[in-house]
Amino acid sequence: MNKVYDFQAGCLPAEILPETIGHVFADGCLCGGANTLLRVPAAARPGAALAVEADLSFTAPSNILCGDRTFTLIAEPGLGRYRLQHSGQMPLAEVRIPAADPGQPIRVGFLLRADSWEILVNGASVLAAAIPPAAPPAALLDLGFTHDCRVRAIRLSGCAAPEPVCPPRPASSFHLEVAVDFPDDLMHAPYDRGMFARLFDEFAGWGVRRCHWIHYGGPADGWWRHCHCGGEAAANHAAKTFANVGDFLAAAVTAAHARGIELYGLIKPFDMGFQYSLGENTAAAAARGRLARIGGPVDWIADFVAENRHLTMARKPSALAAPPPVFTRIDLVKNDAAPAAFTAADVELWVSDDNAHYRPYAGPLQREEAVMDYPRWEHTPSGGRPAGAAARVRVIRLQDLRLDSPYCALRVRGRAASFANDLLNLVHVWGPAGPVRTWTIGLAPRLAHVQPDGAAAIRRRGDFCEVGVEFDCVADKTPTAVFPGYNHWQLPHALDAGHGFLAIARGRNPDVLAALSPSYPAARDWWLALVRQCLAAGADGVELRVRNHHAPLAWSEFGFEPPVRDAFLARHGVDLWATDDFDRAAWRRLRGAAYTEFYRAARQLVREYGRKLGLHVSQTMCLEPDVAAAMEIQWDWRTWLTEGLADSVTMKEVWPGSRFAEEVLAVARPRRIPVIFAPYANTLWNQPGGVEICDRRIRLARERGYDGFQFYECAAVVQGQPDGRVVMRQPDLRALLQSHFAGRPAK
Repeated sequence: MNKVYDFQAGCLPAEILPETIGHVFADGCLCGGANTLLRVPAAARPGAALAVEADLSFTAPSNILCGDRTFTLIAEPGLGRYRLQHSGQMPLAEVRIPAADPGQPIRVGFLLRADSWEILVNGASVLAAAIPPAAPPAALLDLGFTHDCRVRAIRLSGCAAPEPVCPPRPASSFHLEVAVDFPDDLMHAPYDRGMFARLFDEFAGWGVRRCHWIHYGGPADGWWRHCHCGGEAAANHAAKTFANVGDFLAAAVTAAHARGIELYGLIKPFDMGFQYSLGENTAAAAARGRLARIGGPVDWIADFVAENRHLTMARKPSALAAPPPVFTRIDLVKNDAAPAAFTAADVELWVSDDNAHYRPYAGPLQREEAVMDYPRWEHTPSGGRPAGAAARVRVIRLQDLRLDSPYCALRVRGRAASFANDLLNLVHVWGPAGPVRTWTIGLAPRLAHVQPDGAAAIRRRGDFCEVGVEFDCVADKTPTAVFPGYNHWQLPHALDAGHGFLAIARGRNPDVLAALSPSYPAARDWWLALVRQCLAAGADGVELRVRNHHAPLAWSEFGFEPPVRDAFLARHGVDLWATDDFDRAAWRRLRGAAYTEFYRAARQLVREYGRKLGLHVSQTMCLEPDVAAAMEIQWDWRTWLTEGLADSVTMKEVWPGSRFAEEVLAVARPRRIPVIFAPYANTLWNQPGGVEICDRRIRLARERGYDGFQFYECAAVVQGQPDGRVVMRQPDLRALLQSHFAGRPAK
């Protein structure tokens, strides 16, 4: 079966599911904006390759992607770059050829076979690479277009009607759930019992059967003293709400049960605090700070973690050697020898004593720019090391320095993206004795801000010279914890793009600040204490979610705590502290086995209370540990389901019809484990077209065999008011949910 989609009607064809809004059509074309993402029903005929072709024109930075959310092909014809990557954004194969002319129309093709994928340009193959075979295949493909791509037509050939692994669910059994992340709800007003009642009246009006209430403990657990989500106002509102109702979760349970709604306490074991730092060495920051990290203290963190930092995921001791007191040279290394849009004279060097205020460097400095053979480095769990190869590249060298400040930053003013390399090879630091490995990089201005009165809030970014830098994390992107195998050091980075600077701090953080290691029994016991809190509050069940907000540059640098080292040495005869060359898959499995032990203990605990256990299965878990793993831990979802640990499964960002969804359903459905679709869309619901996308998502989930849909999250459309009202800001969405789930009219 062959299909052709065009855009002559100035709209998307009915079969195509939009995942972005605000689409623009002109001259019979779909015009890609900053990001246009579509989902197209397509499944390969048995024994056939599935071909996807797009006729388009483009500008230089445009890219075109095709994938199934586990693997993705990406074409950048204006840059001459073509690659295959997995869901962790790491390239599995990449080629570079001469760039195509942006002024000429082009046909980009993607050929998807069972065990290999290929990119074609105007019919000629430019990249072909093997992938692990998938069973069953995807029924939906992602197609994405960015940066002024103009798409005239999309063609599919070799495809069959995508049959679901599981039959559609009857409308009567397909149910609605809602998630509440209460710090977000407290941004606008404190709650009392009447507002809890009105909140759950709203949910009942939608037809909600179950509420997932994210649990952050009580006032004694420490989270609520400060609250970055909503700033100081949310923390103050939390204190007033505790005074009004006592335990939040118990109050929510009472309101839910009065309206026939189940309530599960949702626990995120790894989200025990946020990494956003406050201004270092300022009186206000020092007064608020709970734990120190490079760049400044943090304040939003659970007491248990703050008091037991030794239980977190840690770097190797050998990776924490003290750096020299003075840096003498910094090399900026391009990925080729071509000139950039700036020269060595344009690179500004700034220094800071407190990462709150930066000033121009005033010490000795010699600048040099040359083309030379420069050693390539590779990333390891201890950081970068020479790879034993060299490349002919352009180098900007700042030398004869006397950098003895704790922080420095290099800035350029242009944004031409002309000086790029993978991040590990882009910048090298030297001391008097040679290359230095123990330093930390910062790529974005700090988000958190402490006001003179001691209040803190997340604010829009400013100039790093005035607000400081966020170090040792990908502060501008989705948390890296959700990407299998994510390693920012190995991704391309341009000095003259984004924020236009790189900052360097001495030393390294010893750990992922608020991510406890499942290899410590004491950490698992504390997680179980949170489970017990939910059960004692009267929750009908407990939901456990792996996904979290931590964003290290590379998770492969963490996970070397003493119990991990001891267990790996006992099982495999290798000392992880003594080498960077070891069996990564075995390491991931060992760490994952410890986390599964926590799930088994949680299952036993909820059974003792006669309650239910829900588990999240996320796109985070879509790869096998011999390929990659999110947070470098095997999330052994097959064992969780086959052992009967889950009474229900929330499919967080696992799209109905994707290859991973079909795989999970094939395991869950024979065991009669309900499966619920939970997409994230907080930035979508209140925008034009958002209700239509919600409608399509609900229909897609039911048609592809899911048992329910979870609205994530409440605060995106429901807002408590200082006068005690609870306002639904999107009445069209309320009507849509009622039409699908037979909700009672809202009171």
